[in-house]
Amino acid sequence: MSLPGRLSIASSPSQSPHSGKASGRFATAQGISRVLAVSSAVSAITEGDLGSVVGLVHTIANCAMMWHLLDGFMDLSLACQHLDLAEKAASRRVVYVTLSILAALIVVMAREGRDAAGIAAMALVVTMLVLLAMILHLIHQIRDIVAAHIG
Repeated sequence: MSLPGRLSIASSPSQSPHSGKASGRFATAQGISRVLAVSSAVSAITEGDLGSVVGLVHTIANCAMMWHLLDGFMDLSLACQHLDLAEKAASRRVVYVTLSILAALIVVMAREGRDAAGIAAMALVVTMLVLLAMILHLIHQIRDIVAAHIG
């Protein structure tokens, strides 16, 4: 069975939902994580305008990595015919990118010395931690479903 624009569901026991687009999404996320490692190292030793540019590249790479990672989990969910989990992954990746953009704006506010930046940062940290817990829970659910689908 094939789902439009997504991974084909394995028709024989030798195939698994790990093939196809999902594995490509995870490979892309892995490659982007290497860019994140380099940008983290570079940002630790840079200052000023160059540090800001590296920080921007890091934020963009972080968003792209999470986007592709959750897209891979969407493919796996659809391959196992769990549209509900695919929809959760889709919404969580949008929220993650939105919160990352807000975090970048809070950094700009803090550099300008705005008083509200501290309060906004605290609220954002709490919200991001809750979102990350929700993403980890989603990954756990998908892992169990894929294991049951394969086994």
